[in-house]
Amino acid sequence: MRIGIIGSGNVGSSLANGLVRHGHDVMLGTRDLAKPAVLEFVDASDGRGRAGTYSEAARFGDIVITAYPGSLVEETVVAIGPENLAGRLVIDTANPIARVDGEVRAAYGDDDSAAEVLQRAVPTSRVVKAYNTVWANRMVDPDPNDGPTTMRIAGDDADAKAEVAELLESTGWKVDDVGDLTHARELEAEVVRWAARAPSD
Repeated sequence: MRIGIIGSGNVGSSLANGLVRHGHDVMLGTRDLAKPAVLEFVDASDGRGRAGTYSEAARFGDIVITAYPGSLVEETVVAIGPENLAGRLVIDTANPIARVDGEVRAAYGDDDSAAEVLQRAVPTSRVVKAYNTVWANRMVDPDPNDGPTTMRIAGDDADAKAEVAELLESTGWKVDDVGDLTHARELEAEVVRWAARAPSD
């Protein structure tokens, strides 16, 4: 399968390396093609990994995975080019964490989510929420000794969710479909609450 990943931080790089290990062809979309993590990924990918711009990665993927800051959905969609996401299956991993006056808050409030913002920005895409409730290093081949191995997903398109579930199960996860895309609010809120409780630097 061809997978485009938008973002080359911890989440994007972890997913890229893990999915290549499982035999997928991956393009890691980045703002900096000379970034060490990007170069290391390509060098270690045995020819299955490549790097490109956000737009190139979106066009490359049969599945596109977003791995950008969850408070920057609209800006990042502009950078990708919404036409490059149109009609595609998009896995949204984002957590919309905002820090306002020293407090951690949900960037889109309690009645919205990063996944829904993305779906509205590209209405013909098929957005599925996944991966946002686990650490980057557990996203592929999770060790049951390190925590639960059930991934919760949400989305409006049943076929898209089935395809995402197949990908997840092939990389070590059990899947719990929690419902339509409005349930992404619950999945994101869980992480916002965790971030609010975490000690600040």
